[in-house]
Amino acid sequence: MKKTLHTLLLALLIIPTTGISLVSCSDDASESVSPQISRKEARAQLKKKGIKKKQYDDALFSAALKGDCDLVQLLIIAGADVNKRHVLSSEEYSTSRTPLSIAISSGSSSPSAKRMVVKYLLAAPDINPNVTIDTENDSISILEFAERQGMTEIADMLRAAGAK
Repeated sequence: MKKTLHTLLLALLIIPTTGISLVSCSDDASESVSPQISRKEARAQLKKKGIKKKQYDDALFSAALKGDCDLVQLLIIAGADVNKRHVLSSEEYSTSRTPLSIAISSGSSSPSAKRMVVKYLLAAPDINPNVTIDTENDSISILEFAERQGMTEIADMLRAAGAK
């Protein structure tokens, strides 16, 4: 399973993700997360980067994994599905993740980038903050996972978004 998961994650990482500045991805909690550009403009910028509309969902998964908050913002504005599940499976194990769960559970980004990605995902109009994550022994809510990992600020953001 680990080899399969590793291969999938490496494949997702090859989607281009060079920086695009929209709203600064700072750690200022008072900063607005409302879109500063139109959907049409976001799609045009993604097209220039070589990301086609059919790739938006996978690109969002990859950007969440990397902690690329600029690209996360752009993809959300362009219409990527923030609740899409990516299924990872092998003969022994199967799990599925959303961009939110991968952003929180991934160790691939700095704590501040992780917080900003979560902030932008939770600001998406149709986000489901009540996703689960599979651990070695069971399936738990992403809120419980954040609490177990000591991510108190992220847990507070999840609660504010309606996570239980």
